[in-house]
Amino acid sequence: MNKIPEVNEEIVRAYFEEFYGYVARSELYFKKKTQRKGKRKGVGPSDIDLVLMHPKKGKFGKRAIVAVKGWQNTVFNIKDIKNYEKWYGVFDSQEIKKAKEFFSNKKFNKIFVVSKLKKDDILKINEISKKLGIIILDFPRILKEIWSKIDTGRNYKNSEFLQAIRLAKKYINE
Repeated sequence: MNKIPEVNEEIVRAYFEEFYGYVARSELYFKKKTQRKGKRKGVGPSDIDLVLMHPKKGKFGKRAIVAVKGWQNTVFNIKDIKNYEKWYGVFDSQEIKKAKEFFSNKKFNKIFVVSKLKKDDILKINEISKKLGIIILDFPRILKEIWSKIDTGRNYKNSEFLQAIRLAKKYINE
């Protein structure tokens, strides 16, 4: 399956690759079995948005899977994060099984990227996410970090997104 990557996934990929030294693979596909109450079982395509590997051990571990939900307009609060599995079906048993196969049963982290976290809940959400065994990032944090780290004198030839940010930062700061 060759679909055009979503812009949100491209932003997150550039963030991990360029600023944290990860090698990223987009869209690790697998067949997902579904069953709804009172309906037949089915099998359909699904994917893990990003798979990350670091040559040593990066800020987010040596290996990780990433679910990107940046298309939402939702501001995520504590309740949303506690129920992330039910709300989105991310990191379900089938995704975890596929990730274990991909990583040859080696340990990996789970990273959940959301549109925005409620400011008043961020500390509590970070506490809850540790208990859930996931790392939660939001787009404002990622975009602010990209903006602060972007080098206006450098050519980001592997990322059109980073090139656009480089140009914006260069000309806004003139």
